[in-house]
Amino acid sequence: IGDPNPAYNYGVTAAFEYKGFDLTVIGTGVGGNQIAQCTDFEDPILTNGTTDVLARWHGTGTSNFLPRVTASPTVNTQNFSSIYMRNGDYFKIANLTFGYDFKRLFLKTLPVNQARLYVQVQNLYTFTKYTGMDPEVSYAPDSWASGVDIGQYPSARTVLVGVNVKF
Repeated sequence: IGDPNPAYNYGVTAAFEYKGFDLTVIGTGVGGNQIAQCTDFEDPILTNGTTDVLARWHGTGTSNFLPRVTASPTVNTQNFSSIYMRNGDYFKIANLTFGYDFKRLFLKTLPVNQARLYVQVQNLYTFTKYTGMDPEVSYAPDSWASGVDIGQYPSARTVLVGVNVKF
């Protein structure tokens, strides 16, 4: 059911510089793939599922999309179906760097070519309609879980502050 292989991969890089300020943005994305969201398939009473469990069937007039929550095995929790397949398209701002070269402003007399302070954020934001934690699940062709979300932690957001000094 579904295809875990993206129909296309893409990337975007943009770099700007103005009066000592610099900004670099790197983005990556995929499209045309499906993800088996197994965190919804597993029994939400025994596992740590997503908030999708709140939209499950719990009486007359409620959802008829996701089955009810139960601790007993049923055909809905024992058999995998297309109900758990999700669109895996995403665009991720993978890296954003903002810096300023103080040499241009007031350190012109120092014996350095550059004195740059910068802030870098990795994994800043992911644009997606996927309801799981991270649509960037095991895409490795040799992975047994390619395109299967088994509840692994998403990539961490990292904020770095640094100084570049060039002599």
